[in-house]
Amino acid sequence: MTDIVCDNKKHKKILDKYIRNVKASIYYITEEENIGKFGDFNGILEMIICYSNEFRDDHKNQDFLMLEWRYMIPNLVVFSAVGFLAGIDRDDLREDIDRMKKNLFRKTSQIIGETYDIYAEDRISSEFKVKLKEI
Repeated sequence: MTDIVCDNKKHKKILDKYIRNVKASIYYITEEENIGKFGDFNGILEMIICYSNEFRDDHKNQDFLMLEWRYMIPNLVVFSAVGFLAGIDRDDLREDIDRMKKNLFRKTSQIIGETYDIYAEDRISSEFKVKLKEI
């Protein structure tokens, strides 16, 4: 799988952990499905990561678009995963899929919060350094 381009190690660690969690969930649901279902989802993840990497390269000098980019992968992944799960139509998995969807939304919200915190820390640190220079 293509490496996720990130601003820093903290951001990469958060996104890698999130992707592993999502993949584990999808694997669990697809393990009894037709051959290739999990691979199909990995193909979707690959496209999302490539899109995110290209978006960053194309817009790295535009701060307002970089704000969008920071949260792009979790947002695209959660909705892709929910859509993918909707295509698995098995009554015996209905409760598991519903629980998984709720878990994906909760985890995505957490990831977005953790990502926000990284950049808030960086912004506060930068502001603090500027103020120190003024003294």
